[in-house]
Amino acid sequence: MKKIILFVGGILAVGLLHAQDKATSYAQANNPLANSIALNFQNNYVPKLTNAPDEAYLNTTWIRYAQPFAKGKLLLRVSVPFSTVSIPNLATGIVNTENGLGDMNAFLSYNFVSKPTATMGVGPMVTAPTAAENLLGSGKWQGGLAFVAFIAKSPVFQFGGLATWQASFAGDKNRPSTNFGAIQPFYFWQLGKGTY
Repeated sequence: MKKIILFVGGILAVGLLHAQDKATSYAQANNPLANSIALNFQNNYVPKLTNAPDEAYLNTTWIRYAQPFAKGKLLLRVSVPFSTVSIPNLATGIVNTENGLGDMNAFLSYNFVSKPTATMGVGPMVTAPTAAENLLGSGKWQGGLAFVAFIAKSPVFQFGGLATWQASFAGDKNRPSTNFGAIQPFYFWQLGKGTY
């Protein structure tokens, strides 16, 4: 009887560890600094643009590829946008829409904290003027910094953020210079079986 109880207890312990590992791996799937190759797609739709006519909107699909190096201490992330920008012509009332490739950007993160429960990285970023149309990009080469953090102390809730800053340093002289920062917080609630 003692052997049966030990055997069943061992199976339950292995099952619980496996479930915990699975929950941790689901949480790490959302980590933008995870030590794994990743390809993801994200769509951003903005139905109303500030200080623009009601018909103006923006829709961008991002394709992002991440590749770790140096045993996960370095991570390269490349983002390629495909955008639709719709702006009405105030003189004619006709809505002008541009579609195509936007300005690609990349950043290389040095992960100075790299634990299963917390990852933080900082590094340089660059944006290339690859836009197919003027309306889809800045026409400028831009450089700056990116800081990203991901906290996964709970297998159910994770959070973090991405802060970037970049300014133009070369490009089309007829286009305005750029200098901007962005903060993107993110929160994840794991619902189970890979759904979040």
